[in-house]
Amino acid sequence: MAHVGLFGVAKTYGASTALSPTDLQIRDGEFFTLLGPSGSGKTTLLRMIGGFVEPTSGRVEIDGHDVTALPAHKRNLGVVFQSYALFPHLTVADNVAFGLKMRGLATGPRKTRAVAALDLVGLADFAGRYPAQLSGGQQQRVALARALVIEPDVLLLDEPLGALDLSLRKRMQRELRELHRKLGRTFIYVTHDQDEALTLSDRIAVLSDGRIRQVDTPEALYDRPASAFVAGFLGDSNVLAGSPATGGFRLADDTVVPIGVPPGTVALAIRPERLRLAPSPEGGISIAATVEALTFRGAFVTLSARTGAGLALDATLPGVPAGLSIGAPVVLAFDPADARPLQPDEAAA
Repeated sequence: MAHVGLFGVAKTYGASTALSPTDLQIRDGEFFTLLGPSGSGKTTLLRMIGGFVEPTSGRVEIDGHDVTALPAHKRNLGVVFQSYALFPHLTVADNVAFGLKMRGLATGPRKTRAVAALDLVGLADFAGRYPAQLSGGQQQRVALARALVIEPDVLLLDEPLGALDLSLRKRMQRELRELHRKLGRTFIYVTHDQDEALTLSDRIAVLSDGRIRQVDTPEALYDRPASAFVAGFLGDSNVLAGSPATGGFRLADDTVVPIGVPPGTVALAIRPERLRLAPSPEGGISIAATVEALTFRGAFVTLSARTGAGLALDATLPGVPAGLSIGAPVVLAFDPADARPLQPDEAAA
């Protein structure tokens, strides 16, 4: 296991900033995820930890040792990319053992460790096959075994499930999480998939525009987003703009939500599952609106409505209530305790 520290790490390409100066601490044995849209800086950050990209400024430490100037092959890190990059002319076992061969390990111990790594990912019986004879999920597990066989201090994973279909991705997420529990090693994972991040992570750093916007546990990020970007990117959210007012926070339709808000609050976030059809809970807030859409999502329905003042609301319901249709009036209600104050994205950075 190893902890990773970033101190003022930044990366620029001419006048373009890929990553603004960043401080971050990743703990021993943690499954830590870098989450953000394309171009947010998450892969740049991962590659600087791995030694594949040189920081323009700042320092990278692993277990308290400054590794900023160390090349990638001297950092004892395992890496798994979205493209598995398996050698087609080598067997599965030889692919897994390749890193050990480059380190000069003798044939006998090399084979023993390769088989053990394959056993760890459930592929010991496939050691003699070639990559073309494997499914996408099996190839992904071979890539994992190849990264783990060198016994890395930290495992870096750059969107490794991106090429898999949805059902296989779900299964591999469970297997990755279980593998992390077994090994207890530090995993640093990059993804743009919010569900993947919530499923896998001990903690998540949410990035946009080359900056970390918030770092916390999945539960805390979901329940207490700091900004409109985090609220909107990590799960669905109603972001209701307004301003602090006497007795609470005033929404665009002049509804005052009786909630204490810190200075600078620009909106409230309310998750769709926290909205319900009237009547409102005791001490709750009721908002009259008109139904604009009813979207079937399998286990639930999303009701989209808009107030006369233009306030848009989405509510997650277990089904469509009788008589409710597009164009019908509706009253949506929520408990003020479920509303989260949001700061401007710049202030939350």
